[in-house]
Amino acid sequence: MKRPLNLEDIQGNVTRAYGRFSFPFARYFFLNIASGEEGRKFVDKVRRQVTTSARWPSKQELEAGVVGPEKPQCTMNIAFTFFGMLKLEIPSRTMQGMPFEFIEGMKARAFMLGDRDQTETSEEAGNWDKHWDPIWQGNRAGDGNDANNVHMWISLNAQLKTPGTDEPVDALE
Repeated sequence: MKRPLNLEDIQGNVTRAYGRFSFPFARYFFLNIASGEEGRKFVDKVRRQVTTSARWPSKQELEAGVVGPEKPQCTMNIAFTFFGMLKLEIPSRTMQGMPFEFIEGMKARAFMLGDRDQTETSEEAGNWDKHWDPIWQGNRAGDGNDANNVHMWISLNAQLKTPGTDEPVDALE
């Protein structure tokens, strides 16, 4: 049985490669959640600004009176790590349904991702993750310091301020 997708309930970055839709600028924020309660308040505020996959009418369709969300100047999407969801105190039943690969995380899966040589021991490998961004090198370090862990990721993607320039729209700020 086929069911239509509710595109207003799916984040836009899941169905669109924003760069191909004239959003050449991106800014990423990596957040750590210190308090579950404060984290949930933050998510409740920003969720209203999340760009969905709802179709943007073309200029011609808008001129013809087609109703739909206009293409934003700047998109916003949000994602969580497994530990971020734990910090937000997502119900256990939901957490138990998460795929093992998501729970395990990319650092533990470095062999399968091709980021670590399978023939080397931990000592031989040294700082095998040196090509990773520093924020991911410290993530899930196993040192007991949860402050080093990324719990939430926010992405902003922006259009050009003026066609032919290399300046993003003001909304990116």
